[in-house]
Amino acid sequence: MVIFSLSALLPPEIGSKAFNFPKNIDYSRYAGKPPAVSAEALAAALEAAQRDLMDEAARTRAGFHQVPDPASTVSNPGLHPKVTIEDAMCLKRKFPFLKDYSNEYIQTTQLDVLIRAETTAFKLRELERGADLDDTLANNRDELASTLITVAAGTDNRWDVLHPARFLPGASCSAKAQWLAAREYLGNTSHQALSSYDMGSMGLRGCVTNKGWAVIANPGSSQMKLKYFSMTSCSSKVLSTRGGAEKDEVSAFIEELGEFKLALRALRVAMSFVHPWNKSIEAISSFFEQSDFCHSETAALEKRAGLLTAFCDFILEENSNRWRAKEGFISTGEMKESWTAFLSTRPQALLATVKAAASQKQSQHRPPTQGQLKPFMLSQGQSSQAAAMSLPNPYFDNICVKWNQGRCLAAPGTCTTKKGLALRHCCNFRPNPATHPHDICQMNHAACFYHR
Repeated sequence: MVIFSLSALLPPEIGSKAFNFPKNIDYSRYAGKPPAVSAEALAAALEAAQRDLMDEAARTRAGFHQVPDPASTVSNPGLHPKVTIEDAMCLKRKFPFLKDYSNEYIQTTQLDVLIRAETTAFKLRELERGADLDDTLANNRDELASTLITVAAGTDNRWDVLHPARFLPGASCSAKAQWLAAREYLGNTSHQALSSYDMGSMGLRGCVTNKGWAVIANPGSSQMKLKYFSMTSCSSKVLSTRGGAEKDEVSAFIEELGEFKLALRALRVAMSFVHPWNKSIEAISSFFEQSDFCHSETAALEKRAGLLTAFCDFILEENSNRWRAKEGFISTGEMKESWTAFLSTRPQALLATVKAAASQKQSQHRPPTQGQLKPFMLSQGQSSQAAAMSLPNPYFDNICVKWNQGRCLAAPGTCTTKKGLALRHCCNFRPNPATHPHDICQMNHAACFYHR
């Protein structure tokens, strides 16, 4: 045991005389080995010392050396707080920019790094807002190749349990590419047919027959017809010869242009419910709308809707053949060529087209009518009443007006005026009454039913 004395540290000339130590203190108990310290007391002392150091570091002036925080995740990555899967999912919901990162990356990345990433993402969004919209869309298109959406497995029953994959963004590839991809995935088999689709919300309740729901479920069905999507077909079912049982086969035909338009719209909406990826019906609808339902070729036809229905059925059957052959559907551009070829096989339609062209050419060489001469006669100083009486009434004809309104009860050949003038039962519709009042339809149908 070594005993140190303060007097030994002093110079010899001073010695112990320079100090007057108290006489009443037992200095022997301060000599020897210090008492043992427990581990709990030592840990508490160290923790208190660290707290004191942290307080001093917080009050340190700028430019002085700061003591690092032992609990900091920067100086000690091993003390990174544990992020669970639930926390990672919550962070993705709160911060949309994290949806592109995996849960493992979020769990192992420090929070300050994620905060800097969020700041960077915010700055990028601000730059995108100021950029040109065309450039933004082009960049989004280029990023599609490197952007993959992971679809988790789940269940779906097409009714009250819907898989989240049904709500993914729409495909940006070509319509034919979707058609061919669906052909490779589905094969030549159909889905289970249903008739519980919400057509009522589209204003088309009662426009699709049971046969229509059955054939539309299979893109390769050769029995697809436009008449299965007509409201008239839904109200006319054929009775079987055996016991009078009802069948789903429809014998009604589409005869009016308005009925044809409604059936085509019902087919388009039904296809959007059954097969949202199938754009073949959209191509058919676009063709008829762009050509004004082939007005230039079929305007003079008595059964215009029947010819358009036959062409629509032809396209539907050809698309079903292409589905089975793993080929793309007929586009709107290709449909124009198909219409020309289809029309060449209909002599009646060609004859009506020639007659319509001849009638239009003849009307250009007719003498001026009362409506055309009235402005000239008024400019010469005549009154409007004198101008109207100077020319015969161009709208006078011997066609029954009540019959064209659906109110004449007389039999054909017996209808007369009050003065005994015989009236004809034919259409009195004038396409251009102001410029060509003599152009009258005169077909064997009432104007109120055909020219709506």
